[in-house]
Amino acid sequence: MQKTIDDFQIKLLRHSSILLSVVAPLLFIIDFLQGKELPILIASAILTIVSVTSYILITKTQRYILVKYLISIFSFCMICMSWLYNYSSQGPALLFFTAWIMFIVFIWERKTMLYFLFGFAFLFFVMAIFNYLYPDFDKMYPTGEKRIFDMYYGAFFTFVLVFFYSRFVKRAYLKKIERTEKAKELKSAFLQNISHEIRTPMNAIIGFSELLRTQNLSSKDRQKYLDTITSSSEHLLSIIDDIMKVSLLETEQVDIEKEALSLTKFFHTIYETMRIHKLLNENVILRSPVIDLDKNYIIEIDAVKLKQILQNLIVNAIKYTKNGYIEFGCRQQGAYLEFYVKDTGVGIDPKDFPTIFKRFTQITKTHQSRFKGAGLGLSICKSYVELLGGNIWVQSKPGKGSTFFFTIPFEILSDKNGSHKLSKTMKKTILVAEDEDINFEFLNLVLAENYNVLRAANGQEVLNILDEGKKIDCILMDIKMPRLNGIETAKIVKKTHPDLYIIAQTAYSQIEQEFNISHNCFDDYVLKPINPKNLQNLLSIILD
Repeated sequence: MQKTIDDFQIKLLRHSSILLSVVAPLLFIIDFLQGKELPILIASAILTIVSVTSYILITKTQRYILVKYLISIFSFCMICMSWLYNYSSQGPALLFFTAWIMFIVFIWERKTMLYFLFGFAFLFFVMAIFNYLYPDFDKMYPTGEKRIFDMYYGAFFTFVLVFFYSRFVKRAYLKKIERTEKAKELKSAFLQNISHEIRTPMNAIIGFSELLRTQNLSSKDRQKYLDTITSSSEHLLSIIDDIMKVSLLETEQVDIEKEALSLTKFFHTIYETMRIHKLLNENVILRSPVIDLDKNYIIEIDAVKLKQILQNLIVNAIKYTKNGYIEFGCRQQGAYLEFYVKDTGVGIDPKDFPTIFKRFTQITKTHQSRFKGAGLGLSICKSYVELLGGNIWVQSKPGKGSTFFFTIPFEILSDKNGSHKLSKTMKKTILVAEDEDINFEFLNLVLAENYNVLRAANGQEVLNILDEGKKIDCILMDIKMPRLNGIETAKIVKKTHPDLYIIAQTAYSQIEQEFNISHNCFDDYVLKPINPKNLQNLLSIILD
């Protein structure tokens, strides 16, 4: 709401400065040709200078607050000067006050506006009393023609200003109504789309769950139904996750949190995660030249959002590529990093470029209808890229694949020579900090085959285990725990064990904010419900 008000005031102020820059010189010329007294000419000249200066300040330096005060105070003083030296109540000054009041009402917030209006009301009362006590103070016009000219030209300029402000406010009001109606339509379309997208996987989950109750079901059919339920559950979870991201972006609750990031390690993590993606066709090669860089750049960037953007684009490429390859990487372009995701998939018609980044938009072609999704992925990517100060675009031809590019400003902190190497090690020990028994039982089943698993039911038990001197290679830390929560525990652990890898696990819907707030004590995060394959892959990258 406040942003809308500010935009309205800034536009009105900009247009007012332009209008005054034209009107003030005309008033000066008219006063000069009429042979007005020197104070009137000085007042007109000052108003002209202030108007032109205000226009320059707005267009060149965007100093809006200064311009608001300049126009408000100087125009008020000039009108008072006109009242004093230009036949007081018989002259055009009172007409000019009408336009000035409209300007104050529209351009200032309530508190400051009341100060100006109370000041004007007091001065207006003083002028009225003064005129009443000293009626001879009003100079009479030497001729009727001069009085008629003054009144009509004063009325003309007042009408111009009043018409301008009224027209501007009317247009702003109509635009607001139009935006409100459009928002209602978008909300209705949003709910209809979401309802459809949620019902589709939910229908499969409920339907196949009922079929599992059927007796004499073959093991092959049972496994098929279970796979369908799992796939539909993951699809439903991705839709909910996208809805949460869109909601946070719409309400401007997404903040930028920069941190030091090893570019080579980051790309290697993305590569290892994507190469085992279940939708990746066996005839498609996934490659990333960046993971073989001779220099490992350490940059400052919002790693969480960068990861989400790249993964969204790569998953899109995986969906639409049956044969060939998918390549992702980056190159430095001045103060920006230019990332790209290239595939040899179905491609996109150039006429569809403007629409693919819109919400709930998917290219409806027969051979693409098999791909699931709410049409939110690319719109989220675009919002994140623009939030980070970059741009996103696509190059593609139907049948010849697509390449998505996006740029993000960055800062190189340092670079380290040497390539990223992996090595197999002995069985590692993972400390699972989890207060819920059923959650720990699940994690233990997932991890026990490849790792030694220890448990801590709360943050204090984590500290006690570390104090005992046990060798811990990684902590899987639940955020919400009794006695001492995960964030506070991680902060304490990092003070005594700064090299110990800590992964946050949480069901919080605003995981991005939680992770960014505490990124100095958490090295990574997994979101509940935890995907076993994703967790195993993350741990293998970290510990191996």
